[in-house]
Amino acid sequence: DESALRGRLLSRLAIALYFTHARERMELLSQQAVFAARQGNDPITLAEALKAQYYALWDPDHLDERLAIAAEMLQLAEAAGVKEWAFQGHWWRFLAVFELGDRLAVDREFHTCARLAEELRQPYYHWVRCNLQLLCTVSEGRFVEAERLAQEGLVIGQQTQGPNANIFFMGQLFYIRKEQGRLLEFEDGFRGYVEAFPN
Repeated sequence: DESALRGRLLSRLAIALYFTHARERMELLSQQAVFAARQGNDPITLAEALKAQYYALWDPDHLDERLAIAAEMLQLAEAAGVKEWAFQGHWWRFLAVFELGDRLAVDREFHTCARLAEELRQPYYHWVRCNLQLLCTVSEGRFVEAERLAQEGLVIGQQTQGPNANIFFMGQLFYIRKEQGRLLEFEDGFRGYVEAFPN
């Protein structure tokens, strides 16, 4: 099915552009991916295209659209009975309601993600769970626990994410040290990170 194949390829290309300055192109490609997926009437392709579209719209100006994408992913997950998609939808909703500062919704989405991570029994989902939990602990000023979660996430992430786990870990330590007023002691490590990943 050419529509399904086109949708998947466009989705992958859009996500590949995430860490570049080509955000407008990424948004256009993700829209085309969603259109192709709907034309092909393929739920797997649509799930991939929605992921690309979420990434393309991942900024404060598109919060409502991201909530709508999360809701559609959850509908797809329920219709298809795919827990991985359900995890993705709740993860996206967590991020959006976290930005909104809706603490009750944050707790609800986090506990749903944690439950699904247990059911899925795959390191990747436990890694994401650590990252979500860390966001909550940093926002509450519990920096010792946040650093413990960052270390736990690094160990789990290295099993599944390779270099990405290290990048996330450095970013997490940056925010923890920033909130602690201790960024100067982090300067040397972060300088190397910036030189390695300037975008």
